[in-house]
Amino acid sequence: MSQTKIKRGPSSATKSYLLAYNGGSAALWGYVLIRALRSLAQTGDLTQTFPNASKDLVWIQPLAVLEIFPCALWTVSSRLLLAVGILYCYPLKEATEHWALSTMTIAWSITEVIRYLFYAFNLVGTAPSFIIWCRYSLFYILYPVGASSEMFVAYQALPHLKTANPAFYYTLVAILFYYPLGFYQLFTYMIKQRAKTLGGKSKKLE
Repeated sequence: MSQTKIKRGPSSATKSYLLAYNGGSAALWGYVLIRALRSLAQTGDLTQTFPNASKDLVWIQPLAVLEIFPCALWTVSSRLLLAVGILYCYPLKEATEHWALSTMTIAWSITEVIRYLFYAFNLVGTAPSFIIWCRYSLFYILYPVGASSEMFVAYQALPHLKTANPAFYYTLVAILFYYPLGFYQLFTYMIKQRAKTLGGKSKKLE
């Protein structure tokens, strides 16, 4: 006799935690986005985003580790390496005053606001169609802009890191070599997810 497995959703405590985390994260990234755009509007200078907005990445981006604690997983993302390793430990002028830091900050912020809102809405029901469309459409622009900007910022820090912290230097070099492959895998994954979600298929995505 076959047994039917009942798929249970997250417990109420876990759901409350995830809802608070996703909602709070969307608000924090929205705060960074507003500060970055206001900085650009006031100064008209892409090189002045760090003191006005990108400094917030140092404490906001590390909060992403809370996202994986319930799953008992630990990953070190390229974003964490950039936010903490470069912007906090080695805030070099070559990196903090490079125009790519502005485009990286804006691309990250828009991506994360959409992503966390998407997760939060799905915890309480179904995300609005506009959020779903943004989640699976804007990545065509945001991902290339964000990834290329990350590489530019990291590259600016390499000459100094080679003497200041050789271990960090070679770690960053290795990550930069992996970037094209990692980007390709993530980008093609999102294209497939877009086809499933916006292409009329009813399969629910995780």
